[in-house]
Amino acid sequence: MATITSISTQKRAGRYNVYLDGKFSFAVDERTLIRFGLSKGMELDQSRIDEIQTDDAHAKALGQALNYISHQARTEQQVDRFLMGKDYDEQTSASVIAELIDLHYLDDAEYARRFVAESINKGDRGPRGVRQWLNQRGVSNDDIEEALRDYDQDQAITVATQIAEKAFAHPGSKSAHAQTQAVHQKLMQKGFDSEVISIVLADVQPEEDEEREDTLLREAAEKAWRQKRGVDPFNRGQKVKQQLYRKGFDLDAIDRVLDEIKGAES
Repeated sequence: MATITSISTQKRAGRYNVYLDGKFSFAVDERTLIRFGLSKGMELDQSRIDEIQTDDAHAKALGQALNYISHQARTEQQVDRFLMGKDYDEQTSASVIAELIDLHYLDDAEYARRFVAESINKGDRGPRGVRQWLNQRGVSNDDIEEALRDYDQDQAITVATQIAEKAFAHPGSKSAHAQTQAVHQKLMQKGFDSEVISIVLADVQPEEDEEREDTLLREAAEKAWRQKRGVDPFNRGQKVKQQLYRKGFDLDAIDRVLDEIKGAES
């Protein structure tokens, strides 16, 4: 048995140093100090000391976990990885997570429901994208599927349409065909399925502007023609034609513009 000869405060608020038989033995959180009623003259055996230190580790981990989740909602897996990264053992992490669940500070099912609602409201992820995001954060498949019940195909079409319309409104230097390809790829990356994308792109398309298309084609053709000036005449035309076709320009329009460029050089 060892006797507590003194207890002193640390510079860090809420932490105390415990001395046994005149020598520093361990430090504890205020919660642990109160819970075990530690005071001068109390006798402790090794099993009791171990119990106190286990409780203190839990208290410290709980405090760090509470701070971690105070900034934004987290899942059980995220909290576990956070604590393991702070070098707490599995038992401490598990006990902290259990307490946070009891306190209703952690709720993966609620996290999933809120994330689905935010994804719909912000219009930044399709159902598949939501599923992937939640799965990566350790939310169970049951909780994910339950939350996704609120994200049906009609809502997915609405969200995907908003994304497509916004993208088409800022075409940059892309041809109409290239714009459509880019929007298709964007919707795939955001987690919308092929059926939803097909429905949206059948309804939402870039505005037709022949003059703009012709200007873009001519600029791209002249640039590509200059870049391939070191290639023999036949291959030069073929390479430029292939490059412009990959950019989404119409083949007949490409032939017309290239004929004009070649004619101007003659």
